[in-house]
Amino acid sequence: MSILPPCPTGFTTYIIRAGDTFYSLAIRFNTTVAVLLQANPGVNPNALMIGQAICVPV
Repeated sequence: MSILPPCPTGFTTYIIRAGDTFYSLAIRFNTTVAVLLQANPGVNPNALMIGQAICVPV
């Protein structure tokens, strides 16, 4: 699991839970998968792991 740099302004850290996908998180946080990908360079959306930290918009 890679270390996530600090989240950009307007984002906060979210810890991946069972069943999370970038698509489900985009819906939950009223954003798009593209925004999540841009805020999380180096994170493979097809290999998310429970407990992994990512950045999501606030």
